[in-house]
Amino acid sequence: MKIKSIWSLLLPSLLVVACTSKKEFSATDAEKLLRTVFPKELTETIAAGDPATRIKIDETSLEKEGLVTVRRSNNIDSPFIFFTSKAGKFLMKTKPELEKQYFQEVLVARQDLNRIINIQKTGEGTVSTTYTVKYTDLTPFVQMANLTIDSTKIFTANFVQKPDGTWMIEGSR
Repeated sequence: MKIKSIWSLLLPSLLVVACTSKKEFSATDAEKLLRTVFPKELTETIAAGDPATRIKIDETSLEKEGLVTVRRSNNIDSPFIFFTSKAGKFLMKTKPELEKQYFQEVLVARQDLNRIINIQKTGEGTVSTTYTVKYTDLTPFVQMANLTIDSTKIFTANFVQKPDGTWMIEGSR
């Protein structure tokens, strides 16, 4: 009888501890959550009606590759840059109000998670993770982007534990 009464007292306590213990954050957790952000498309907005863009285009091989044609006159009522059908696969959906002002979003590259480097507990229910990314599918429009492709650059993401014990990227909902 004594053993049974001790177990009846201990069992509820053990269940409460087991159910409320919070899961430690792992590299698998970090990768799973970062996969909600990666891979992502990197784009550049090209101001086709801006004379400065025309100059920048002249410094690239985009016209030679047949992706754009450049209007050389200074008529300000139309764009200086026209995208050819060959460029079509790199053109992204652009907001109509920007399109009216001769802006066009173009795909520059895709960025994907490369590897998790380190996970460090920063406080109760908070973790910081460092990781690297890789760039794939670079398009000819990378010439127009202010993008430095550096696979050694280290990025940081912070994670917080929700009351239910699951984790989320800090700042996300």
